[in-house]
Amino acid sequence: MGVALEVAALAGALAYVVLAIRRSVWCWPFAIMSAVLYLQVFAASGLLTQAALQVFYVAVALRGWWLWSRSAEDLAIVRWPLAAHGLLLIAVALLVAVTFQLLPDEEPAWTRWLDAATACAAVAATWLVAHRVLENWHWWLVIDAVSAALFAARGLWLTAALFAGYFGLALLGLGTWRRAWQRANS
Repeated sequence: MGVALEVAALAGALAYVVLAIRRSVWCWPFAIMSAVLYLQVFAASGLLTQAALQVFYVAVALRGWWLWSRSAEDLAIVRWPLAAHGLLLIAVALLVAVTFQLLPDEEPAWTRWLDAATACAAVAATWLVAHRVLENWHWWLVIDAVSAALFAARGLWLTAALFAGYFGLALLGLGTWRRAWQRANS
């Protein structure tokens, strides 16, 4: 059941990203399904922060679904200044430091740091997606590259491949959202 569960979670996650790139409100039900399944996959693999992150994903997906279900005017892509991202990065770094201290030290320190860093950064990036901040895709490029390496190191090869694919999808999402933002603001 482990591989089947991972495959189902992967399918839902891919559907979520593809639909998010298209700015379809239907991305959110797939996000919820994938998060519920990945919670089980990560818990079984000892990636506790990644498992806990899935609970947050469900909550943000519900908020995203509500936000994106509103009028088209509320669906505009927005940009954040670099200073705002800097402040968010500082908040993420503080959250990583706290999260790392809470993780059991049964795993190597590098695994715990990457687990905490990717999970905490994903919290910020997911919030940015739900609020249609264009730069969310920059965050995802870094998160996806690091996550792919972490999951490969844990033997989650399908999930590592998913995150490697996410990197390409994040590039596509960045281009798609940037063009939409430029059209709306020209």
